[in-house]
Amino acid sequence: ALLIAVGNKTIIESSRSLRDKEVLPVVSIPETLAVGFPVIRLLATDKDNGENSSISYKLVSETYIPEITMAAPYTTHHFTVHPTTCEVTVSGLLPPQTEFRLNITAMDGGGLETSIIARIFVKDVNNNSPVFEKSRYYYEIVEGDYEG
Repeated sequence: ALLIAVGNKTIIESSRSLRDKEVLPVVSIPETLAVGFPVIRLLATDKDNGENSSISYKLVSETYIPEITMAAPYTTHHFTVHPTTCEVTVSGLLPPQTEFRLNITAMDGGGLETSIIARIFVKDVNNNSPVFEKSRYYYEIVEGDYEG
């Protein structure tokens, strides 16, 4: 079974079995999210009992797919996956107009695992104000030169 939530809102809840490396829907987030901000929460379930039913999660890989070439350096690890809650949080500066593909594995206490690929698209935000080229402009007007 699978539960996908963005913030406090459940967007997908399924009791069907996941196929290995299943791709999830795209989640869009603004580039301005702070480090530590929760982006998405996943939940896998296991029908076993006891220790074999305990599930741990890990981020196996993070694929960075920029839409445009960025001149500014960005961290190599933009997201973190909590090992017991599978909450995906921001862990670095997010470059705008970028897609990330997070390969996340859920493993039960008996060593069986399944993986999914969560897709996160980072949207560009209008966070740059207009700027005048100069802080002051000086003009000299000579009396009588203006015709109006």
